[in-house]
Amino acid sequence: MKRSVGVLAMMALVLVGCSSSTSDDSEPTAAPSTEQMAATPTDPVNTMPPTSTASKDEPETGTPPTLSTNIEIDVEADAPVEASTVVGSPTRIRLVSEEEREFHLHGYDIELTGDEVIFEFVADKLGVFELEDHETGEVILTFEVLAD
Repeated sequence: MKRSVGVLAMMALVLVGCSSSTSDDSEPTAAPSTEQMAATPTDPVNTMPPTSTASKDEPETGTPPTLSTNIEIDVEADAPVEASTVVGSPTRIRLVSEEEREFHLHGYDIELTGDEVIFEFVADKLGVFELEDHETGEVILTFEVLAD
């Protein structure tokens, strides 16, 4: 038992000596790791602007970018709305109303009923088209599809 108390006392002295917080400038210091060197703000490699080899979103030569039209209309708040798009464009028209109504997009012959409806189609016909409240005949949107 006396021997184990002596061993514990010796280990305690060794540990206390290792954890001293005083520093002596004459003690050798470890060389900085490569991770520490890479993190230095004055390293010219780290201060260069980032570069990218990713391709940009540019269409192939001769291929026009795909256009889309997104129209949001509050039926009670907005005056009759006028909008246009280019032929071939994917089109989304969202109508919100305080009450359920029947809406009709002339020329495309799409009819939807509800207090929130979404017309989704490709604008593939040239001309001017009216979207109306089918019951009252009120024109909500005048929609023109133009040639390229």
